[in-house]
Amino acid sequence: MPRSIVILTSVLTTLLLITGLIWYAAFREDHRGNLTVSFLNVGQGDAIFVQTSNGRQILIDGGPDDSVLRQLGAVMPFYDRSVDLVIATAQMPAKVGGLTDVLARYDVSTIVRSAARSGSPQAQSFDGAITNAEQQGTRLFVLQRGQTIDLGGGTYLETLFPDRDASGMSASDGCLVLKLLFGRTAFLFACGSGAVETYVATLDGSKLHADVLSATGDDTELFVGFVSPQFAVIPCGANASPSAFSRLDVQTVDTCNGTVTFVSDGQIVTRE
Repeated sequence: MPRSIVILTSVLTTLLLITGLIWYAAFREDHRGNLTVSFLNVGQGDAIFVQTSNGRQILIDGGPDDSVLRQLGAVMPFYDRSVDLVIATAQMPAKVGGLTDVLARYDVSTIVRSAARSGSPQAQSFDGAITNAEQQGTRLFVLQRGQTIDLGGGTYLETLFPDRDASGMSASDGCLVLKLLFGRTAFLFACGSGAVETYVATLDGSKLHADVLSATGDDTELFVGFVSPQFAVIPCGANASPSAFSRLDVQTVDTCNGTVTFVSDGQIVTRE
């Protein structure tokens, strides 16, 4: 290859790198002081990327396969290979299938999961990945009701379920139900079990209220009524229940057309 072409290629690569850094810096500046929550399109599964107002990065679930890596590459700078917190709400294939790849690709400071286990191949691979990550210094915590994670910058993650030791429960019955709080705004992450939703609704009632609900498509009307969200986000491929959303005047959106992002300034939540 002629030297002039090599030089031109090098210059273009450098310019693209600089442009990417400028755009990312502009994005960070535009969202400084805000909480951003992005529901990633990973097909029929869940993966939610959270960036707090102080820059901490959290991944809640990882979808069924390694497509989560491409999605993370779109919401994180290409050079960033670390995540502060990875949460597995349930050891179901649609939630942990991609987390094994995330733990292999990214340095993760902390992993959180329920005590409920599963014998599925995806869950077993995830357990093996957790063991490897712990050997590299990653911390592992098992959550249940009443425990709160302070994410800094006025952002908190509350555990609503399970309300007991879930080690003897199935993956669906012992799943995590979490509420993310920032100022006067809130995001609620359901775990995919109608029975769990109904039980949590009886425990918390109107305290469940949140601006955005990470839904499953089969959510009960009782649960959705108490949450009373402005938006309900449903994974691509799931069918929203008319009784739970339409009659309650909840705006539903799915991830089939790409990532769905919300921004909170602590007072209101807006969709980008």
